[in-house]
Amino acid sequence: MRMTRQIETIKMINKILIFFSLILFSCLNLTAQDKPAIQSKNMGSSFLYTDHWAYTYIQLLQDRGYLKDLYYSVKPYKRLDLAKTLVALQIENFNLTEKYWIELLLKEFTTEINILKSTNNNVVSATAKASFGTVNDYRNNHFESDFFVNPEINYSMEHLAVSLRGRIDNGLLNDPTYSGRKTDWIAARLEDGYGSLQFGQLDLFVGRVAHNWAPFLDRSLILSDNPYTYDQIGLNFETKHIAFHSVFAKLNPVVYGAPYANRYFSAHRLDLKFNNGINLGFSETVVYGGPNQPIEFSYMNPFSIFMNAQTNEGKEANENLAFDFFIPLRPLNFKGQILIDDLILDGPDDPAPNRKTSSDRLGFLFAVQGIDFLVQNAHWTLQYENIGSYTYNVKQKRPWQSYTYEGRGLGNEANDRESWSLNFKYFPMPKWIFDLDATYAKLGERNLASNDFDDSTFVKLSFPSGVVEKTVAASLGALYRHNQFIFGQARIGFDNVLNRKHKKNHDKSSAYFLVSIDINIDHVFKEE
Repeated sequence: MRMTRQIETIKMINKILIFFSLILFSCLNLTAQDKPAIQSKNMGSSFLYTDHWAYTYIQLLQDRGYLKDLYYSVKPYKRLDLAKTLVALQIENFNLTEKYWIELLLKEFTTEINILKSTNNNVVSATAKASFGTVNDYRNNHFESDFFVNPEINYSMEHLAVSLRGRIDNGLLNDPTYSGRKTDWIAARLEDGYGSLQFGQLDLFVGRVAHNWAPFLDRSLILSDNPYTYDQIGLNFETKHIAFHSVFAKLNPVVYGAPYANRYFSAHRLDLKFNNGINLGFSETVVYGGPNQPIEFSYMNPFSIFMNAQTNEGKEANENLAFDFFIPLRPLNFKGQILIDDLILDGPDDPAPNRKTSSDRLGFLFAVQGIDFLVQNAHWTLQYENIGSYTYNVKQKRPWQSYTYEGRGLGNEANDRESWSLNFKYFPMPKWIFDLDATYAKLGERNLASNDFDDSTFVKLSFPSGVVEKTVAASLGALYRHNQFIFGQARIGFDNVLNRKHKKNHDKSSAYFLVSIDINIDHVFKEE
């Protein structure tokens, strides 16, 4: 985008933020009587890491109109915040299956609930947890078995929480993006390691933890848990209706000539939450760097507008904007996220890139859900994904701006992709969740590492581009959770891939069967 167009865009974004803020304050009741059922102490709390089993049930309850005190699109949640929200529920008003989900979660957060109910103003809590299990996959007459062990230690006291979680997993051996040390039979890494300081509604943290900024359980266009966790500094501020979150991190360097090029990442977002459950979020991120590049405090400043720093201060960066929403209108929910990597605003008479020669770099995720729609105790979800051919890509002369960490996307896992999916979840019995999933996806030849263009070569492509890999897949799954400690999953399915690995007429069909078992244990060795 040219300078004048960027300034116009900044003004437009500022007007949008002001507009939605006015709507928020005019529509919401922010009275002094609006208090939670249990007042939490100024207690430090660890995060509920984003791949925890509890999120399956948390999001099911959120989709059904409960747990409205939580910000739908900002994860991970604090364990203490979840406990406070759960104990405020009137469980007698729920059906049998919903009651079982809530009981599972209440048992998982027993330690935090005891802290909330304690009359001791100097509570100290220390817990040790571990999860271990196995994932067994049979496909194309080949059987593969992976096992994992995730030990975890949490310590909480007034104002402070410290958490460590490891990952010991032989599945890491087959991952080309894993850069850690490997043995012949196992690999390991520190998955989470952070300290968190809590001062009222303000939280500061230093360390590594995964995020998911989106109204979707397992994906985000702007900041997701797709990459391996990385070290960062973060700031969170939440009230009942407005929240602000920011992250700053140094990413892995890249080779550029003789020296390495440093890489940095900054992200922040503003969330608005209405009494009726509507959530709106605005996010902005930058990846920047270069040989001997120091930290740019304009991008480290969580309260700066990154686009302003890039445009008016000449701070070169790969910047992205996103808007996401969750609108519950039971029996239907609407959710979505829109990513703006680059908008081509110049007309066809201007020098390239312009609207005639070049395409926008955008990403879309939209979904509509039916809650108990036609079938009781069921969720229907129709989802559409569209991520442009050039989205996330960077120019040849600036490879350090790649929107990746160790080869994995900081946002979505791929670009140059379009897909439709339909998922049906059915839970006729409290301990069981059955689901049917069908997907049609098209994947172009460009990937997150593609950087074969500059302004003069940034031309329109067919979408998806090149030889397109097309996949039709369907699967049937079942999840059984006996209690908060033991659960198992099974899935049977097939997929048919045309032009596999972008080779014309290279087609392949396969069926598979997958079984996994997880066991969780915990021990509270100090709570007073």
